[in-house]
Amino acid sequence: MNRIKSAFSSNAVIKEHDVGEQIASAGPGLMWKIHKGTFRSQRKPVAVWIFDKKGLLADKTLDKRQKDKLIDVLRRGPLELVKLKHPSVLAITHPLAESKESLAFATEPIFSSLANVLGKTDNVDKVPLSVREFQLLEIEILMGLIQLSAACTFLHQAELIHGNITPNNIVLNQNGEWRLCGFEFSLHTKYQGADESSRFEYPETNITNAIDRACLPDLNYRAPEYYISGIGEVRSDIYSIAHVIYACHNGGAPIADCQGNLLAYQANLETISRTASTAFSSLPLALQELVKLMLNTHPSVRPTAEDFSRAPCFDNLQIQCLRYLATIYEKTDPNKAKFMKGLPQVLPDFPHRVTLKKILPPLLEELKNSVMMPFALVPVMIIAEACSVVEFETLIFEHLVPIFEVTEPVQVMSIFMHKFELLLSKAPKTKVNTHIYPILERSLASSVPQMQLLAFQLLPGFQNALDFAIVKATILPLVQAACLNTDRPDVRIQSLVCIGQLLPSFDKWLMKESVLPFLLKLPSREPGVVMAFFGVLKMAISDAKYGVTADMIAGHLLPFAVPMSVLPSLNSEQVTTVLAICRNMLKAVHDERIESLKETESMRESAKETVGIATGSSTSVDVGNVFEQSGTSPVFDIGAASRAAAKADQEAERQKEAAALAAASRVAESFVAPTAPFHGASGGDVDLFGGSQFTAKPRGGGEEAASLFGDGALSGGSSSTRSPRTQRTSRAYKGLQTTDSAAIGSSMGALGSLPGQQSGGSVFGAPQQTTPQQTGGGSVFGASQSGGSVFGASQMTGGSVFGVGLPGESSVFGGTQGAGSVMAGGAPSMGSHSSGMGVSGFGGQQTFGGMSTGNRGAGFGSSTTLAQGGGSVFGDPPKTQGSVFSSGSAGPASSSIGGNPWGVQSGFGVSGTQPQQNKPPPSQGNLLDLGFPSPGPNSGSLI
Repeated sequence: MNRIKSAFSSNAVIKEHDVGEQIASAGPGLMWKIHKGTFRSQRKPVAVWIFDKKGLLADKTLDKRQKDKLIDVLRRGPLELVKLKHPSVLAITHPLAESKESLAFATEPIFSSLANVLGKTDNVDKVPLSVREFQLLEIEILMGLIQLSAACTFLHQAELIHGNITPNNIVLNQNGEWRLCGFEFSLHTKYQGADESSRFEYPETNITNAIDRACLPDLNYRAPEYYISGIGEVRSDIYSIAHVIYACHNGGAPIADCQGNLLAYQANLETISRTASTAFSSLPLALQELVKLMLNTHPSVRPTAEDFSRAPCFDNLQIQCLRYLATIYEKTDPNKAKFMKGLPQVLPDFPHRVTLKKILPPLLEELKNSVMMPFALVPVMIIAEACSVVEFETLIFEHLVPIFEVTEPVQVMSIFMHKFELLLSKAPKTKVNTHIYPILERSLASSVPQMQLLAFQLLPGFQNALDFAIVKATILPLVQAACLNTDRPDVRIQSLVCIGQLLPSFDKWLMKESVLPFLLKLPSREPGVVMAFFGVLKMAISDAKYGVTADMIAGHLLPFAVPMSVLPSLNSEQVTTVLAICRNMLKAVHDERIESLKETESMRESAKETVGIATGSSTSVDVGNVFEQSGTSPVFDIGAASRAAAKADQEAERQKEAAALAAASRVAESFVAPTAPFHGASGGDVDLFGGSQFTAKPRGGGEEAASLFGDGALSGGSSSTRSPRTQRTSRAYKGLQTTDSAAIGSSMGALGSLPGQQSGGSVFGAPQQTTPQQTGGGSVFGASQSGGSVFGASQMTGGSVFGVGLPGESSVFGGTQGAGSVMAGGAPSMGSHSSGMGVSGFGGQQTFGGMSTGNRGAGFGSSTTLAQGGGSVFGDPPKTQGSVFSSGSAGPASSSIGGNPWGVQSGFGVSGTQPQQNKPPPSQGNLLDLGFPSPGPNSGSLI
């Protein structure tokens, strides 16, 4: 373009137009170069025709006469053309402008010349790909001939003869329509003289120079009368058209090429006149006879241009449709409407290029007519279906944009709704939200019920192409509003059916937030509405992905739906359907609730066991079975058990200090208190501790009990009778003779027979009661007392055989803090009592045969000795406290007191907090190393 501007900058046409690349060549000898162009002031596309005078004048092989003659010939063509205005004659947009360097003029946009399309591309610097690949179709040739005959009819009616109709002087516009140009040799019938033929002198030899040939009409297409009579006629152009028809079907080759030689031309005339129509076998059969008639040497035999256009070869339906569309602007609206109704039936028969180039443009023009809009829109949308995305965007979409917003007549919206999926798929993605979705929204919100019904029917068909966000935010609310706001049952029914068909694309959130609340707002109870409602409901509850829960069904849907089953308007079949769906809803509620309850109960039991393990309140699991099944060591919630143990130890430490103070006070009182006898199991008085009496005194507002191992807890003191507390004697050790062993055995039996009171629980569930009387001990592994321990070691509110416990204090796995005396061979001690399950106490020092000092400790396992110092399975405990899971060394099994179900030897680690006062004689030993005679078959020694 810059090169052209610099070369021809002085030409007015070049100055006023933006000139682009060359697209074709045309005119005499294809001397005109045709470029794409744009009229700068109006931004309209044009074709700019340029002839390079500067190059011609610089050619030294030509004389001045030849150069001047060619310039005169080329100058005359545009000057004559500008005088003619016809649809089939090339239209000039800017007249010829001449400068020293060039000749130039501008016309309507063109695609190429017929000569270039047929393969003759002289004077084209670079042939466009679209021209090289272009192949003329038969229907395009026939339509071009009709347009050519129309141009000739126009000229002949004006008594003008073109005189040089050749492929060089026919151009194709952007729509493939033929336009006649090249009026360099045209003449008026009234002004031609007898010596007309003398104007053009043809040599009797071949013309090899292109400039010389361009200065003369093409002899291959010239009628014979110019040389027979010397005068041309209007039908002379018909002869030229016959040669054009032949060239179109034979790649641009003429019937006979005479190379501008007049003698050869005369010889060819005789040959052509004697040629039968069958010799033109390359032509369609319908054209063979017509071409033979048009080539007759007698002009009067040839058909006129108007007769030619009515030839039988142009009578087929496709040609008639194209001819009608070419002149549709002349028709009335009723006539056009009738034609548009039948056009969709024949559209599939047209080649795609013909449809786009010859049918689509006039239809798009008719869309501007509000009356014809719905009629023209139908074939336009049919053509759009066959278009590619690029073709739709470039050729159709922009013409439809103004129509998208049209609501009257409603047929326009109806057509768009039928082709809505097509619009979604082929419209530019950036324009879908602004132009396409509003069509659907306007249809759903239309005041015309028929339009709404159509939208409801068509919407599910293209739901997969819709954006879910648009459906959720806009489309679904419009459907629901149309259902609720109308008083027409058919609209309401169809809207419910539409929602039911859209359900597969919904998620549970949309169902919960929008669909179900909408269903509960239905205002009418017509049978059709009710059945449509239950149809949607059935789909909603039948698929778990919609998330309709039992709460929704029981709380909202059933109360709304069940009353519909008694509507008098429903028939028996409808009532059966309604009740069946209600039963399905009830079943869904039943199944979900039962499953939920089972899961809840299972979780509750699991939680109870877990919490019990962590807090030491188990009451439901047989501890023995647990350990027997586990084989070696139990599995607990270690973290929770550790925290519980730490808390218990802290509380024990606090209680220990309080116990020490209380014990010291009681010791001071015992030196002056009177003694009371101990009533053994046999009814006799036994002075086990030198006359000291143990009494039971409730603490904390309730009677607390302690058990030896758990169940069968002791309620009350170690004495079988209770006497009011009076002045107490000294609780210091006064000696225990070996002869008192039977009395002690009796007293132990009495202790085992006392009823126990349960307060607290075990980690493993409900306590296991062991009601049988055990000789020498109570029940085994039962309920713990207030502030109970994990495995049955209890607090005792009074004196006991094995110690007096402080109320409210417990150990995690055994030992309790006691304020009473330990059954020992030495003096009574104010100390703590540690008990376990076949476990030796450790965490403190045990002094056999006397008072023990040290700390509390409890553990698992059996041992014949007491461990010195504290220990823990999971880590070292504080030095002054017992461990949670510490176990002593394993020892051989022995008989158990009170029927120990584990079958392991049980021992009691005894520790005290007071210094030893009176050490017993060596011969007397304490409880742990005294071998008492067995009171009964179920009793045994403690160690």
